[in-house]
Amino acid sequence: MEIKKSGTPVQWHKNKRVVVPLLWGLVILAYARALGNGFCFDDQGIVVDNPLVSEGRWGAILLSDYWSGEHTGLYRPLTIASFALNHLVFGGQAWAYHLVNLLLHLGAITLLYLLVAAWLTPEGALLAGLCFGLHPALSEAVIGVVGRAELLSCCLGLAGVWIWSSLVKRQQLSLYVLGLALLAAAPLAKENGICFALGVALWSFWHHRSRPWLWVGALAAAGCSLGVKGLVLGQLQPGEIGFIDNPLAYVGAEVRMLNSAGLLVRYFRLLLFPWPLTADYSYDQIPVIEDMGAAPLWLPLALVITLALGIWQGGRRYPQLFLWVLISGGALLLVANLFLAGGTIFAERLLYLPALGLSMGIGWMASRLQGRLYPLAAWGWCLVTIPLIWNRCADWQDDLHLFRRAVEVSPLSARSHYGLGRALQQQGEMAGALAAYQQALEIYPPYAEVHFNQGAALLSMDRPAEALAAYQRAVQVRPGFVKALYAVAVLVEHLEGEEAAVPAYQALLAADPGHVAGARALSGIWLRQGLTARAAELVRRAVVARPFEPQLRRLLEELLPLR
Repeated sequence: MEIKKSGTPVQWHKNKRVVVPLLWGLVILAYARALGNGFCFDDQGIVVDNPLVSEGRWGAILLSDYWSGEHTGLYRPLTIASFALNHLVFGGQAWAYHLVNLLLHLGAITLLYLLVAAWLTPEGALLAGLCFGLHPALSEAVIGVVGRAELLSCCLGLAGVWIWSSLVKRQQLSLYVLGLALLAAAPLAKENGICFALGVALWSFWHHRSRPWLWVGALAAAGCSLGVKGLVLGQLQPGEIGFIDNPLAYVGAEVRMLNSAGLLVRYFRLLLFPWPLTADYSYDQIPVIEDMGAAPLWLPLALVITLALGIWQGGRRYPQLFLWVLISGGALLLVANLFLAGGTIFAERLLYLPALGLSMGIGWMASRLQGRLYPLAAWGWCLVTIPLIWNRCADWQDDLHLFRRAVEVSPLSARSHYGLGRALQQQGEMAGALAAYQQALEIYPPYAEVHFNQGAALLSMDRPAEALAAYQRAVQVRPGFVKALYAVAVLVEHLEGEEAAVPAYQALLAADPGHVAGARALSGIWLRQGLTARAAELVRRAVVARPFEPQLRRLLEELLPLR
């Protein structure tokens, strides 16, 4: 549906060659500070310490979980491949990763503007671009390196919708194939990118039912991405989800779905009033309400249903806007733990795709504004949001700044205190680290990683007996915690002698038979006790468990003649 374009005294609004660079300039001004940031939070595990990225293992990238070596059920090969390409061209320079993120964000803004400009007034298109490009709640996706999953998925999806919209007017096989490929690729950068294909399919079925190749093709794109994931990982649903990350994964479906209504309200609030912002909302910042008759659950649910009905009625009257309601609303429902428990209970970066619909809606309303109200809204938004994003970039410069801010906004989050403790420990501030760890344990006592890091901090302060107790607590709450088992064995040997350490090393090798340091230490103890055959058999079992480990094979070769 075309909205009649009203006249405007500001003619440059109609010139895309002026408006797009203006949008870029304002966004670059807001995010320029992020280019000096380092790696923080999940960047370390997914990018810095990931051999798939640093060594460019392209084949393995296509066949691996997003978290290399784990079973999270997340499959994002295009995102990991982009990190590997980043490393290939620029090495491990953090500024280069941030620069690519910023360029992807600019690309998403440009595509959004061009899509909106095709059916709204120039004023509406500009305000939609400003709303999306400078929305503070989306800053986590741009500033955090691993937020690239959201950015890349959004760019692919928007490009796919742009091409698909041209197919409505003219049929062309090459465009059809390209649009299909882009819609299928979006979920391979981030799972919620499937909403582009599903939204296009539903919209095409609703408005162009007589042209089945439109909606069948979009459904095929969604099915293709799901099929690739299922073929590679052997599963479609999320895999291992930590209780800290999402306690809703540990409750019944009915309780989870009712809590998701409250999460939707939280997301709506951040979209409409994006302050304060924090990097972490994990346990117990958002408590799970399990009382089915509790009013705090039913009130948000009623509000969400009312909003959904209003959006549905509005979408029927305005078909173009309805397409983005489908895409953004679907993305929001996917991340709100409504259908399945996701990898996290709540995160600001997950608003990147839902904000498309909000921006489109604001652009639609702006297209009806007259006189001075429009420039007041546009420049007022810039004056408020650019300083907010500038300061947000400072929060993400490193883990210490990030988690200091996080514990202020999310004081009930155990992981925020844990992150602050780790950052302080890396800075050598052991007393502050221990205090932060204690805060985390008061919120969630069975936090194995906190007990482990507590032990490391105590050990660096030359308090080995207390460190051993901390490591033992880590093993108690997580019996298969290999790093903690090794630390226990080493400290027991140091404090109580070799004989006392034998059971500890055996427990370690029971959990990880191919543990190199553990096999070497225990075989060495048995050699010194004259138990050569037992030592050789131990190392032989370790080689069987890890046949391509050269250190184990060399150790076995040294022991066999002695045997």
